[in-house]
Amino acid sequence: DYASSDPVDALDSFVSQQLEAEKIDLSEIEDLEFDQYHPYVAAACVSGETADEVETALGRQLSGLPSEVRQDMVERAVVEGISEISNSEHRTVVDASENGRAYSFLGFWHSISSPTGGYSTCVLISGIELMIAETISHIETV
Repeated sequence: DYASSDPVDALDSFVSQQLEAEKIDLSEIEDLEFDQYHPYVAAACVSGETADEVETALGRQLSGLPSEVRQDMVERAVVEGISEISNSEHRTVVDASENGRAYSFLGFWHSISSPTGGYSTCVLISGIELMIAETISHIETV
């Protein structure tokens, strides 16, 4: 049970338990050849009177993350009408044909809303973004 008036303590307990139980599968990206990589980590705790206020503040706090990851974490962490939630997500995306990149992240969040108004949420995210190497298989000169 993660019920707590402090989302930081609740997130800490939740992350510890989840990391012990979860096996992370990186098989989709471990054999990719890449030109560049960008590891990232972010932690943020925000509070506000409305869900929109908290979403905006959380988005600003997570501005160093890839936009898809930031948007996903904000949407999942701040849920209007739910009194308390702890959750996590691991996602790996390989987008070689369109954008020549891949990313994988692991995110955790804990959010609380008060019956009298107000929201608090804490998130923790770690991931890596890879720029996939372009391989030229045959060059013909004339």
